[in-house]
Amino acid sequence: MFLVQKLTVPHISKLVGEIAPMIREGEIVRNRKTYPAPREAWIWAATRCLEARDAGKLTPPLTSHCYLLENITFWSPEKTAGTAVLPSPQPSPAGEGVSTKLRSGLGDLMEWSNGGQQ
Repeated sequence: MFLVQKLTVPHISKLVGEIAPMIREGEIVRNRKTYPAPREAWIWAATRCLEARDAGKLTPPLTSHCYLLENITFWSPEKTAGTAVLPSPQPSPAGEGVSTKLRSGLGDLMEWSNGGQQ
């Protein structure tokens, strides 16, 4: 189960578009204070959101990015030290040649999480 399970693609696109500038800048501003937000912080914060959801402490759908951004304020490099970003998965023989928007989007996400290196 994913946080955005009932959202439409246009809505997901809108939500990602709202946080994309913060992701590109590598920092967020919360309560007039600036916090570092590299790729690792976004991954860590999203994981914390999923853990909260799974523990019953967070009920989707969320109405804003506040919970995600609040989690980023607690991130520090030590919290993700030694955590490797997984390499992009290789396509399986059964799915070879099949191109979908989901597969393309996941490929882009994996490339982004690996710092633009495939």
